[in-house]
Amino acid sequence: MPARKWEPSELARRAEVGRFGQERNDVHAVTLQQAFRADPLFEWVYGDRSVEQQARFWRLVLDGSAIGTEVHATQTSDAVGIWVPPVGSVPAPPPDDADESGESSGPSVRDQLGEVLGPRSAEIFELFGAMYGARPEEPHWYLQALGTRPERQGQGWGSRVLAPMLDRCDRLGIPAYLESSNPQNHAFYHRVGFVDIGEVSVPGAPTLMRMERK
Repeated sequence: MPARKWEPSELARRAEVGRFGQERNDVHAVTLQQAFRADPLFEWVYGDRSVEQQARFWRLVLDGSAIGTEVHATQTSDAVGIWVPPVGSVPAPPPDDADESGESSGPSVRDQLGEVLGPRSAEIFELFGAMYGARPEEPHWYLQALGTRPERQGQGWGSRVLAPMLDRCDRLGIPAYLESSNPQNHAFYHRVGFVDIGEVSVPGAPTLMRMERK
C-alpha cells in the first residue's frame, strides 16, 4: 500500500498512542467492556452478565494473553487494541494454570472465563474455537479486539491506535487479520485496508465477517 501522509496535528494525535504492559489491564478492561456492550457478538456473549462481570471477562482476556501480545492504547486509555503475534514468532506459553516449575497455580484462565460466562460457556467457547480454526494459515498479526469508549467514538482514535501496527505490518510484509460482528464497523476497516474474506459462525451465535489486510 502507498505510504500514508499525516498532517502535523494528526502526527501529534498519533503520539498520544502507546504500547502498555499489564499495569493498565483494569482500566483497559473497562474501556473494552463499554466499547463492546452494543456489539452483536458481545451482546450474545454477555447475556445477562453484570457490568462488573463483563469487565472481568476482558480483564481475564488481557491477563491471559499469549506471550508477545501487544496492547496499544491512547494515553487516557479511551481506545484500546489487542494484537496477538504470528504463531511461531514467539515461544509457546506454558499452560495457563501452571507456574514456571510446571506446578498448578490455580484455576486456568479458561476455567475462570467459564465462571464469568456461566451456563452458556460451552456454546461461547465453541464459537471462539471456530474463530480460531478459521484464522489464515499464513503468519499474521491478529487484531483480537479494538474498542473505543462510546463518548470518544467517531473522533479517529480507533484508526490512530491501529496505525503503529499497520505501519509495522507494511514494513515487514506481514498481513493483519480480524473478525467483526458489527456491520457498522466494516466500512472503517475497509478504509484502513482490510478486505472481507468470508464468514464464521456456529448455530445460535452471531455471524462474524473475517477480514484480512495484506
